[in-house]
Amino acid sequence: MKSITEHKAEATLNKVFRYSEGVMTRKEWLNMQRIKGATVTEEVKRNYSAEEKLRSWLDSEKLKVPLGNPNYPTTAHYLKEKERLSEGIYKTVYHLQYANQNLFFEITKTEYDYFNSKLIEQDGENNLATEENTGLKFGNSKNY
Repeated sequence: MKSITEHKAEATLNKVFRYSEGVMTRKEWLNMQRIKGATVTEEVKRNYSAEEKLRSWLDSEKLKVPLGNPNYPTTAHYLKEKERLSEGIYKTVYHLQYANQNLFFEITKTEYDYFNSKLIEQDGENNLATEENTGLKFGNSKNY
């Protein structure tokens, strides 16, 4: 039985979009890009829009917060958010890098995880083929 997150991921991957190659599901498009040699990358970027939103909230709350007692819940929340703003707010962005091109396509975490799981499956199939050809068993050695 599939969990809710698995159903949600399946629904996300089965949505149909219009790509330059034609109309297809995200899953089909990712598989096609994987076959063409595309790679996926994960990058952490500063989230300036979230920082600006938090900065405006802090400005609006500045006069409402009783700053005398740092343990007061409203004050503690205000100080915690102020510290979070000073540290910076970051977000993770996922890219699909086209093969032999300096172009990328932003993808979701679900698509990123699906692409990596397909690469792991492909590597597993390649290892099985190598084991059958050479007669060697990979990953079953014991360190004595």
